[in-house]
Amino acid sequence: MSSAQLLALVIEVIGHYQEMSGRPPSEIGPATCPLTDLLEFDSLNGMEVTVELRTQLGIDIPEDNLCLDKKSKPVRVEQIAERLAQLMTVR
Repeated sequence: MSSAQLLALVIEVIGHYQEMSGRPPSEIGPATCPLTDLLEFDSLNGMEVTVELRTQLGIDIPEDNLCLDKKSKPVRVEQIAERLAQLMTVR
């Protein structure tokens, strides 16, 4: 899967969880930080997104929440896609 495809998948999954939660649609792009930029997106949503990406990609994701870095600071969508790309090359 290419970097662009991973980025598109992350955006799609985050958008899906926003919609499923009954929140108004938001423009989501590479620089979007889900935990700070999206209405009512919280750490539980980040965990749900992580589980969904783990399932769709069929990879082990050691983190519980890809929306946070190792220091528990919120990350951008592009950083999530980059982390997934790294995990996929380790397989």
